[in-house]
Amino acid sequence: MLYAIETIQRWFKLYYADGFYLILTIFAFMYLFAHFPELRVKFLIPMGLIVMVVLNPLMYQLIFKKVIYWRLLWMFPTAIIIGLAVIKMIQCCDNKIIKVGIALIFCGLVLLKGTNVFQYGGFTIVETLEKLPKEVQAVCNEILAREEEPRCIMPQTLFCDVRQYSGDIYMMYGRNAHGHIAYMPEMETRVYEQMESEIPDYDYVLQKASEGDYNFVVTYENRPIAEKILNAYGYKEMCQCEGYIIYQSVSEAIPYITAS
Repeated sequence: MLYAIETIQRWFKLYYADGFYLILTIFAFMYLFAHFPELRVKFLIPMGLIVMVVLNPLMYQLIFKKVIYWRLLWMFPTAIIIGLAVIKMIQCCDNKIIKVGIALIFCGLVLLKGTNVFQYGGFTIVETLEKLPKEVQAVCNEILAREEEPRCIMPQTLFCDVRQYSGDIYMMYGRNAHGHIAYMPEMETRVYEQMESEIPDYDYVLQKASEGDYNFVVTYENRPIAEKILNAYGYKEMCQCEGYIIYQSVSEAIPYITAS
């Protein structure tokens, strides 16, 4: 439980940075709750319930620990609360000068405390029109040229981008390699670990690839698969491109005897 609390605190502080918008949200919430009873049931109380669920250490241990926790903080309608409070303040004033003053003050706060998206190196020159690494495009094109809907096992450096390039390529584990999205079977976890190992057990990888009808296996160029293992499971090297080797299931297996 203590670990859950510490994790929630760490993500919460990281998400709200210096806490300015958090403080502004709290004041906006209190203002709306005190002066606009009609908003309590419709909006404010549900928001409070969401906060209690998301920031609940027990819920984190049971459910949330398998997700990227800071994304749950998106459920807090911070901007809506602040914006609604500003609008209500302006509506409650009769003096036009005060209305303009309130609007300018809050616009100024946003400008001063907000983050400029063009700073901190957040933008880079892309290699392709698809805004994906050229090696991803090259590997995908090679595979798709051979089959319309291929089933593949790929290294970690590829699978996050492959799913964006083509929805026709089915991957064994893909972005769920670490089990953050859903439960990942032990077999798939082991295949992933072997694919990323310095000395992969390709005998196991190709065995599972063959059993699951994964007709393409992509490896790093500096970690090739031995010919006898390829023959044993009916795979063949098709090509090398951009630092990767693409293997395809093409023929009947040729049995071999492993060293005892």
